[in-house]
Amino acid sequence: MKYLVVRNESANKTGVLSATSRPRIYVGGDNKEIKLTLPFEYLDDLIHTPPKDVEEATINPKVDMAVILYIGGTSGQRMGVELPHFNLVANVIQSQSVLQSRIQFGEEVIITASPLYHVYMMTITMNLAVMLGAANVIVPVF
Repeated sequence: MKYLVVRNESANKTGVLSATSRPRIYVGGDNKEIKLTLPFEYLDDLIHTPPKDVEEATINPKVDMAVILYIGGTSGQRMGVELPHFNLVANVIQSQSVLQSRIQFGEEVIITASPLYHVYMMTITMNLAVMLGAANVIVPVF
C-alpha cells in the first residue's frame, strides 16, 4: 500500500501501520484543527495540487486488491475481506442490470443512510452512484 485516505477523525488510528511500509496518508474531512501524530497531507490539497512524484500504477484487476472490507463474520470476530478491482466493477454492473428498468442515468438521487464501509452501501450507494452519475446524499448520523 502506497497511499491511504482517511477521515481526519480516524487519522491517528493509522499508527498500527508498519514504519517500513508506511503509505503516504491523505486526510479528508471538515475539521483541520485535529492534531495528528503521523506525517500526512490534506486531501483537499491533493485535489488542487497533485504530487509530481507519483508513478503510474500497473495492476491486474482480477488479482490486485482494491479495498479491504471489515465484516463481523460468522464467529463474531471482525475480519478483513480483500476485494479486487474486478469484483467491485462486477458488483456494480450486476446491480445496474437488476435496477436497469427503474433508473435514469444522470437523473438519480441516492440517499446513503448507512456507513459506506458496509459492502452493500459501498456497492449500491457509492460505486453505483458514481457509475450512474447520480447525486449522493450522505446522512452522516443515523
